[in-house]
Amino acid sequence: PMNFRKYPYDTQICKVKYESYGYTTQKMLLKWKKGFDQSKVTANNSISLAQFDYAVKFEEEYREAIASGEYPGVIMTIVLRRKINYHLLQTYLPSGLFVIVAWLSLFLPPESIPGRVAMAMTTLLTL
Repeated sequence: PMNFRKYPYDTQICKVKYESYGYTTQKMLLKWKKGFDQSKVTANNSISLAQFDYAVKFEEEYREAIASGEYPGVIMTIVLRRKINYHLLQTYLPSGLFVIVAWLSLFLPPESIPGRVAMAMTTLLTL
């Protein structure tokens, strides 16, 4: 399960299991390709995530034993670390600017009701 208690400073660990459900270990074995490690995946410049830094780890194979037999599988772990700069620019900065604009309407003279209402409504509608 994902844990958001430290949001936006959180790190999420996602385990992806690839497992055979039709063939037992007597008929099939799953292994990661030799020389295929996380540097091949994380060095790919065409993959980018705006909100996260990521790392991929390929773990060893495992075997799942159930009543019908033993089934092979491999695990890939994706570690997602949230970028704080993204949230500062996309969430906190605009929200702070909306609050400042809303406060500015308090400095308008009380007689200029249309101006104050226009500023307040503009702030609310842009949210």
